[in-house]
Amino acid sequence: MNYFYLGCLSLAVCFMTPIVSAVEAIGDGEHVFIYDDGLFADIAKDVGKELKGNFKKRKIKWTVKSEKSGTFKSILSSFDKDVIKKKPQIVVLSFGLYHMYNPKKKELLRHVLKDIESDIVAVHEKIKAANARLVLITPGLCSEDLSKPQHMRVNALARMIVSYAKSNEVAVVNIHESAEQWLKANPPKKKGRNQLTKDGYKWDKDGKELIRPKFMRALGLSGGNGINRPIKWDERIVIHAPLESWILSFPGGNLMENRLAKDLKAAGPKEAPAGFNRPGVNGPNCVLGAYKEYPEAYAVKSLTDHKPTVAFVYPLFGYGTRKTVTDTSRLDDYVEEMMKAFAQQDFPIYVMTHLWGVEDGEKALSKGTRYERCKHTSELVNKYANKYNVEVIDLFALCEQIHKKNKVTIFGKEFSGESVGNVYPSLAGKQMMFDEIKRVLGLIEESDEK
Repeated sequence: MNYFYLGCLSLAVCFMTPIVSAVEAIGDGEHVFIYDDGLFADIAKDVGKELKGNFKKRKIKWTVKSEKSGTFKSILSSFDKDVIKKKPQIVVLSFGLYHMYNPKKKELLRHVLKDIESDIVAVHEKIKAANARLVLITPGLCSEDLSKPQHMRVNALARMIVSYAKSNEVAVVNIHESAEQWLKANPPKKKGRNQLTKDGYKWDKDGKELIRPKFMRALGLSGGNGINRPIKWDERIVIHAPLESWILSFPGGNLMENRLAKDLKAAGPKEAPAGFNRPGVNGPNCVLGAYKEYPEAYAVKSLTDHKPTVAFVYPLFGYGTRKTVTDTSRLDDYVEEMMKAFAQQDFPIYVMTHLWGVEDGEKALSKGTRYERCKHTSELVNKYANKYNVEVIDLFALCEQIHKKNKVTIFGKEFSGESVGNVYPSLAGKQMMFDEIKRVLGLIEESDEK
């Protein structure tokens, strides 16, 4: 089975409002049509450029069209000609901000929202009639000052769009909430200074980097902020995971860190750059930063002591799989503290959610099982990773997609043919983790077949 072709389907779940929901994976040979008001197009074009090779191999057509200052109402009259006639299978729409942020608008908010929702319904009916799928992007920001009345109006529109999407099983990317959470967690050092936008509503580089991976997850695309640079001579990758050897070991005692170190050396520079003189550095390498106890060993110091240039963390293993350590009374606070600390480091950190298995078929997908515990910890990781802008490799969501499509688990004999029980990751599960790490480091192409 080619699980990697499914992509990294990441459901970034928050407890109140999801950042990304109802993942809508792109199939081979499909046409994706992105239509916006001029504020989202650059992000969509960047994704198209990044995945150009992948799209070509999979015969995916990627179209980006803008109607500057457009609204759902303004695109309605010519929607058949501008969009439906192009025969897309997925239509991505990002509109609404220009009707909401204008302080001169005097209409009552509930009337404005009702009118916009009726326009969304009309557009959605056209899309359904064409047998296409809809992805909605909420409006972004109208100001980075979250106390302004205009912000509250845009916030109300974003909540309405998410509510509509949930009620109608439509994929949605709540870029408004993602930006709002980030700004609350990172107040500007100087009042009035913009951090994600050029002028309060047009995304700058940092804003685009925050939003782009959420958009990619909504379409079931791997990627979303890999390191995007060549491997360096002094590269030191740290995999921070439980000490139990079965998590990272492959047949014949071949450990994951050793396999990755070999790939790094093959892809990296063959000799030190001119003038490089640091004892003990003999080219790119990977080490295991193993921990033994829960939860004290998750302290950032146990990671930074290894002096990584990039780190991959597989945390909360005990909370997700061991009934003896499922006291979650402080787990919410602890995960937030962990993500906040990760966000303050000067090297990239990628946090992996749980691989999971089903102990007794469908009966195990219920409250209190290992699945539910893994789901809970993965939701917490996504919630606070979004808040503090920490990258996530959502293995849990990928396992869910595999199970949904094929009714198999990533653990045990049912998936891989190995009789390893239902607690330990199968060889296929470990390979999934390994490939996702390599993808982030640019050592594997998204379209590579396994």
